[in-house]
Amino acid sequence: WAALAMYHEARQDHEKSIAFVEKAIALNPEHAFAHHLLGTIRLADNRPDHAAVSFFRANELCRDISNYEGLVDSYLATGKYKDAVSAAREAIQYAPNDPRALTLVGLTLQHGGPASKEEEATRMGQAKDALGRALAMNPSSIRPLMAQVQLYLQGNEYNTCIHLLKRGIE
Repeated sequence: WAALAMYHEARQDHEKSIAFVEKAIALNPEHAFAHHLLGTIRLADNRPDHAAVSFFRANELCRDISNYEGLVDSYLATGKYKDAVSAAREAIQYAPNDPRALTLVGLTLQHGGPASKEEEATRMGQAKDALGRALAMNPSSIRPLMAQVQLYLQGNEYNTCIHLLKRGIE
């Protein structure tokens, strides 16, 4: 049922994919991948609140950095920055040497809630640092690279963006 859900999701048929993955969950409510898949489908269907619930359940069943990624993405999509920070911190505790966990910290800092100019500048510096450390751990990782490029674009630092992208291509 999960394979059928993935097939229909690839065809952008969210309704059928949700129906099939829900059938998989009904057959085995303890199947972490089915919950993760449901979260992914709901996030793609622009239902981040429901996606967060699915990713949370998947993470309860089987802690995994990809579940934390889904949780953070869902929380950021709904504007729940404190929850996103909390999930990113849990990811760091779960996998301190995983560049994806550092990337989550950088992303939450990058998309943080409203703040003063000074606080925002500090947060952006911390985000650049976290993303830079993630790239140092895995230079071929796309997500922290693109997030870091986005940060430099916001600051109109185009030469740095070009340098980062060239280094990423290499």
